[in-house]
Amino acid sequence: MLLRTVIRDEGLSEAAVVELLSQARVEADDVLATGAWRRPRIRGVETGPWDVREAAEAGVVSVADRIDLGGLRLPVGAGGRSVELAPVRDAGLDIVGVRAESGATTLELQALHARSGLCWDEVRESAVAWLRHRGARVGEWLGPAGRAVRGWLWPERKSRWAVGSPRPVRVFGCDGPGWVLRALLTGEGAAPEGDGAAAWAYELFAGAVVNASGSGSASLATPGTPITLRWPW
Repeated sequence: MLLRTVIRDEGLSEAAVVELLSQARVEADDVLATGAWRRPRIRGVETGPWDVREAAEAGVVSVADRIDLGGLRLPVGAGGRSVELAPVRDAGLDIVGVRAESGATTLELQALHARSGLCWDEVRESAVAWLRHRGARVGEWLGPAGRAVRGWLWPERKSRWAVGSPRPVRVFGCDGPGWVLRALLTGEGAAPEGDGAAAWAYELFAGAVVNASGSGSASLATPGTPITLRWPW
């Protein structure tokens, strides 16, 4: 029906319609053959997460619309939603990540040093091993942020009789120059049908700016260790 309307409104001849359909078929076959339909946009050029140097060149960093946590700068009001932020601390009370919550969905972001010998593929494999060790049923898939992990994680038992319901979980991330940004998504937005509820989380992830030197000398850091953050309040 739509095609008929376009042909009528544009006054196309039969020969012109045949030519257009032929070109469309060739282009569609090419896209399917090359896999371009599932190729993610180029990080650092077309989309984030950004390195602080890339972001400065692209003009995507401003004090007004990003919260400066030192090693991470996060956009304010991702997805037009109210998002609560909280620090994630290690045993030594250093801030090694940030937890963001909106509604029934929680996102935890952690930037890791990756000077050499570490990439998102390895971090993703480690996430699969960690989740399976905790009894999760997980698998890899191609999600909104590229190659990712999703599944169901059973809660830790407080006693041998305690039984809880499994909760959905997703792990996604990407490589950057000298860093890997890892995201752990749980709650409503992590469910297989939860892309709508998780839209703000993916926007926060893609809008993040990583500064591997934000907490000290990145050249001396061990690959895989977190980029420590500072809390502004």
